Amino acid sequence: MCKCEKCGISYRNFGLVTLSDRDKQHPETICVDCYNKKRAKSLGVKVLKKFEPNIIQKDCEGVEHRFVIRKMMDDLGIFWEAAELSDDTNVGYTFEVYQKFEDTAEEAVKNLYEKIKGGLEKKLIKKDIFIS
Repeated sequence: MCKCEKCGISYRNFGLVTLSDRDKQHPETICVDCYNKKRAKSLGVKVLKKFEPNIIQKDCEGVEHRFVIRKMMDDLGIFWEAAELSDDTNVGYTFEVYQKFEDTAEEAVKNLYEKIKGGLEKKLIKKDIFIS
C-alpha cells in the first residue's frame, strides 16, 4: 500500500499516478481521485463526484465477479475502467469505456455496467483435460 501525497489516503499501486515535472526534483505520487480533480480544474470540466466504485456481477455459470471502477481524466475525455478483484490471482476481467466531455458521466457508467454484463454472459474459453 502507498499513500497519496495530496490527501494521505492509502491505495494499492493501481490506484496511484506519479507525476513528474522538470522543474520539480521529487515526482509527485497522488491517487486517481486527486489526479482527476487536478485535471478537471485545468481543463475546466465538471467531474462526477459520486458513483458506485464497486460492482458484483454474476457470469453465465452463476459465479460472482467483483469489480472496482475507476475513472481517469484525459485531455480528450474520461476513461472508465472496471477491473476484477480476485483473491487468488491478479489476473481477471477488465472492461473499459470512453466518455467525451460533452457526454454525461451517468451514461458512461451505465455503458460500463452493460459492457460488464455482456462480457460475462458467454463463456469464451472451454476448460478441458488432455491425456497423452
